[in-house]
Amino acid sequence: MNVFGIILAAGEGKRAGGNKLSKCIKGKPMLQWVVEKAVHSNLQGSIMVTGKQKEFGERLAALYGIDTVHNPEYTSGMSSSLIKGVQHLPANADGFAIILGDMPFIKVETINMLIEEFLKWPRIIVPVFRKRRGHPPVFSMEYKNAIISIKGDMGAREVLKKHCTAVKFVDVEDRGVVQDIDYLTPKMGRKGLDEYF
Repeated sequence: MNVFGIILAAGEGKRAGGNKLSKCIKGKPMLQWVVEKAVHSNLQGSIMVTGKQKEFGERLAALYGIDTVHNPEYTSGMSSSLIKGVQHLPANADGFAIILGDMPFIKVETINMLIEEFLKWPRIIVPVFRKRRGHPPVFSMEYKNAIISIKGDMGAREVLKKHCTAVKFVDVEDRGVVQDIDYLTPKMGRKGLDEYF
């Protein structure tokens, strides 16, 4: 089965002071960490959805051979970007992982484990870290139309609620599945980052 990644890199990053995708973490743009995790995983490929930082995203994607699609309506919420990504998945896709561009801490091993779980339960897989649901969830293409029909800034949560019996929650020992860049407060300092890289 072919599982592809949809990297959502279209947000405005207001909570992080704007343009957070290009902000550096240990000498590397945050989005680059995310892209590298996807590229080095067992995903068959990925597509990046760009928005405010379109040119930056496209240059970075080109370095790793990732296709991009631009969402000119990125200000309308995450759902519009997710829909763009789903609509541009290749015809041979059996499933897709929704990877947020501001979650650089997830481990490659975790992505691979979620793919393995999807092969055993080819519907919906959601990682859970210490009772907290996280990313990236993995969806079967069976739910493509359900994703396309969502509105606003809900992301895939609406689909998860509607198809709750199809969801398999998988416990992971990876704090990166629940921790995005907005959690990096000054009190964490450099020591906080070193826990992840």
